[in-house]
Amino acid sequence: MVRIAIVGSGFGLYGQLPAFNSIKNCEVVAICGKKSKRLINYCESIDLKKIYTDWEDMLNSEELDAVAIAVDPSSQYKIAKKAIEKGINVFAEKPLALNVSQAKTLFDLAKKNKIITAIDFIFPEIDVWQKAKKLLDSKTLGKLKHVSLDWSFLSFDIKNKISSWKTDIDQGGGALSFYFSHSLYYLEYFAGEIS
Repeated sequence: MVRIAIVGSGFGLYGQLPAFNSIKNCEVVAICGKKSKRLINYCESIDLKKIYTDWEDMLNSEELDAVAIAVDPSSQYKIAKKAIEKGINVFAEKPLALNVSQAKTLFDLAKKNKIITAIDFIFPEIDVWQKAKKLLDSKTLGKLKHVSLDWSFLSFDIKNKISSWKTDIDQGGGALSFYFSHSLYYLEYFAGEIS
């Protein structure tokens, strides 16, 4: 049984927690986030008793195989670094860190400590995406010669004039780092390495 903790009371609560709870060999043993009514009510509904407000306290108190992190890139870097140093595997959201230097530090540290890491790009896990990939790879429809992407996007925060890390490039936000990374990943998933 993989014992996992989650850090984040936004996507960590409504995205990661139900996803990890649905995996047979996985047990979510704790969550760290703002003790909102929504978080408390959801945790009560699934009988998750360990709710922390301090991620360091959680990492030091729980015996964990992995931690799933869904917070701003600056915080995610600090949490992931500490988890890797403690020998805990890391499942992160994107963007992984504020910059390439921080991401490289995490990569090197994980490699040195033999820690398993992953970044959440969810769509390739969906059956229809996997079927489309098999069709492309088998050339059932012919050889893929060209890929074109038209991207029109308006985030919730920008649409609603919310100032947050998601709209601030210096904090790891912005459409390119926070959202467009999906598009690059998916293009390579379907068509191969971008050169």
